[in-house]
Amino acid sequence: DGKKDINLFKLFIVRSLTKKIASRATHLSYGLGIPGLDSLILGTLLEKNCSETDPDRISELRARQRNEESELQEIQNQITKTKSPQGSLDLNTAEERELQSIRGIGPVLAERIISGRPYRTVDDLLKVKGIGLKKLEKIRVYVVVGK
Repeated sequence: DGKKDINLFKLFIVRSLTKKIASRATHLSYGLGIPGLDSLILGTLLEKNCSETDPDRISELRARQRNEESELQEIQNQITKTKSPQGSLDLNTAEERELQSIRGIGPVLAERIISGRPYRTVDDLLKVKGIGLKKLEKIRVYVVVGK
C-alpha cells in the first residue's frame, strides 16, 4: 500500500510538472513568434525530467523547475519591453493606437486618456478611471506632457 502511494505521488508530480512546463513553453513560443518551439522545449524537458521521479530527487527537480521558471519570466519580460513604444508619447497628442502600444493600455483606457485631455503633468493621469499608482508607475516611462 505504501509503494502504491509513492507511485501515485510520482505520477502526480510528473503531471504537475508537465502541465506547468507545457503552459510556459506555449507562452514562450507564442511570445517569440517561433512555431513549434513549445513542442521542442516540452519534449526535451519531459525526456530529461520524467525519468527522474524518485521521491528523494523531487526537491532537486522543484528547485530546477523554479530556476527554469525564473529564466522564462526574464525572457518574457524582455519580450514585453520590446512591445512598448521606443520613445515617449505626448499624452496630449498621441493617437489611440499609439497609446494602446503601451503594455497595460487597451482600447477603453486609451479612449479615457484621450477624453481626459488636456494634461499638465503625467501625474494628471491619476484622474483617469482605471489608472492608479501602480499602473501609472508602469506606464510613466512611456509618456510625457509637451514633447
